[in-house]
Amino acid sequence: MMPPQRCLLPVLLLAGLGAAACGDDDRAEPTTGTEVAATSSGSVGTGLGGAGGAGPVGAGGDTSAGGSSGGGAGGSDARGWRTLPSLPSGPRQETAVVALDGEVWVMGGFDDAGNVLDTVEIFDPAAGSWRPGPPLPAPMHHANAVVVEGRLLLLGFLRDLSFEARGETFSWGADSGVWSPLAPLPRARGASAVGAIGESAIVCGGFRDGAVPDCDRYDTSVDTWEPLPDLPAIRDHVVGAVVDDRFFVVGGREGTIASIGGDVWELDLDALAFLPRRSMATPRAGCAAAVLDGRIFVAGGEGNPEEASGVFPQLEAYDPVEDTWSQLAPMPTPRHGTGAAVVDGMLVVPGGADIAAFSAVEVVEGFVP
Repeated sequence: MMPPQRCLLPVLLLAGLGAAACGDDDRAEPTTGTEVAATSSGSVGTGLGGAGGAGPVGAGGDTSAGGSSGGGAGGSDARGWRTLPSLPSGPRQETAVVALDGEVWVMGGFDDAGNVLDTVEIFDPAAGSWRPGPPLPAPMHHANAVVVEGRLLLLGFLRDLSFEARGETFSWGADSGVWSPLAPLPRARGASAVGAIGESAIVCGGFRDGAVPDCDRYDTSVDTWEPLPDLPAIRDHVVGAVVDDRFFVVGGREGTIASIGGDVWELDLDALAFLPRRSMATPRAGCAAAVLDGRIFVAGGEGNPEEASGVFPQLEAYDPVEDTWSQLAPMPTPRHGTGAAVVDGMLVVPGGADIAAFSAVEVVEGFVP
């Protein structure tokens, strides 16, 4: 999502954008295959069941497949998409989402009235329920959040409807139970790609009066920042992921909803350089992403010229060992402006928006490969 004066484009205009506006990439190649999963009923080891009696959604592209009903914990052992309990505070988008101690944290964002929130909600997969978490130090959206060695870090964010970039940073841990200030992000921004390697956090790209290429590394052991090489291109609403201590920057855009790209770069920390990798099959920005079973799963996104909503339903997974993308069952509720977290072998995507720009929803869905 963009600041209101820049992103509230008419839906029909989004639907009429040509393919050239999607940031086509000459390096993009067809996916290597489609993963298909069957639906079955029974108990699930994760303890995650469908909300409100809704059955799981089958993979393999069939989003109408049914399953045994069961709210809360229990549910089904089906692979594919399933409905989870909705966000208790109602619709939210442009949130920060992480997995911490086996639970999903959803932080900040906008509600459906455009109010900026300091709300934190925590999903317990064992109980299949939500509870309130410690409120953020300030209302914020597009926060850069990452977990480093068991501590939750907020490393810059955007404030208010002006989308003002802020460099304040905070840490939260179960031992203290409070948000503690850290050394500020030297180049303030939000909507960045974030990842953790060892005791360090990496923040790349983001939004500060427009898309930026900035990359910085934070060392938690000494509370200091150091600059890293810039991204090969400016990117905001971009996602980051770490697989086996390899940091990847995926997708994003160059400051407008239509300027999406499918580039994937790996940061070589020895050479201090970004290396191009296989591009996403579906270029997009504002996605949800997380690592599961050694692959980077990228769900949804914004800037779709082929849909009146302007939102992507795609779920694709990147294998960094093979440098290949695979296509999986699309999201039952296409969304942008959210994040993803993995708990108990499930990719959880909470909230977001189902129309480009502002259109927050309370839907929560999970995917089991």
